[in-house]
Amino acid sequence: MAIYQFLDFTFCATTFALTQSGKEKPIRPKTAQALLYFLQHPKTLITKQQLFNALWRSEDVQDYRLFQVISELRKLAPEQQLIRTQPNAGYIWQTEVAIKPVTSKKPFNTFALAASMICVVSTIGLTLFNFEQTQQKQVMLPALSSYSNAVVAFQEANYDDAEKWLTFTLKENPDSIDAQLLLAEVKYQQNEHNSANSLAFTALNNASETSYYRAQALDLLSRIALETNQIDKALNFAVKGKQVMNRELATCSAHVVDKRIAFIIENTKYTEQNNALENPINTTSGKMLVSSNQVNSSQKQVPVSQLCQQLTQPVTSTIECITTPEQLLLFREKQLYS
Repeated sequence: MAIYQFLDFTFCATTFALTQSGKEKPIRPKTAQALLYFLQHPKTLITKQQLFNALWRSEDVQDYRLFQVISELRKLAPEQQLIRTQPNAGYIWQTEVAIKPVTSKKPFNTFALAASMICVVSTIGLTLFNFEQTQQKQVMLPALSSYSNAVVAFQEANYDDAEKWLTFTLKENPDSIDAQLLLAEVKYQQNEHNSANSLAFTALNNASETSYYRAQALDLLSRIALETNQIDKALNFAVKGKQVMNRELATCSAHVVDKRIAFIIENTKYTEQNNALENPINTTSGKMLVSSNQVNSSQKQVPVSQLCQQLTQPVTSTIECITTPEQLLLFREKQLYS
């Protein structure tokens, strides 16, 4: 345990208790965490990325969250320049910091005893504060909590941890299609195509005909088929997924699948043996890709399109909108003999 001193402040590294001239100073847990990081690295340039990793364990954090923490730290002593912003570089803690280690092997001196008492009293206050906050929040059940951990692990490409948490989630909630699909994605990223395929089909069978889960499962099955060179299956799954999305009006997701279908068609040369169209879609549906009216409608939704742009990578495509199986057949024949 260590006690940090700066100006007339005392900060307990163990309890995050902050006092000023002996009086307790309220501080949010995340701000206290940032304060400790600065006190551990005084007079040192700290980048935003370092702070993101230290406070949120990720660099994918919106800047305003860090700005709020920095602002709260500066308000501790507005008349002092505790933190200096280094443009385009990061932040530097400028105030002198003294460290008072406290161990059980030596008798406490007067300051250590007083600081320890402050920490104890502040711990009680902090506990009550946290208890009040906890009362205002609902505690997540284990299945949801473990699924949240799996999502974070997946985003960090830590697939072993993601698989561990998802396996636990499915033990707690075997009906979780979210967990089934994410575990299938984990297996796919690890090139375990058979396991991914099996999990995707399980989710597909558990989802309703119009469920977005069904579209997700079909999209994954399409990617697996494409990677294993099963071109017709890849196209078949992609088209069926698109039909579900058309019913659900998932315009951004449908746009992604449009590009995947275009990619399959553009980048695949069929041999003469594969020229026969093996019914990749339900020919009675009369629709394969989104209609021009639907495309124009989605483009008018500027906020949605902006979010979609952030979530997807732009893909250049010269494919025109294909609306019938006959148009698809003509296009494939054109590709074969071009």
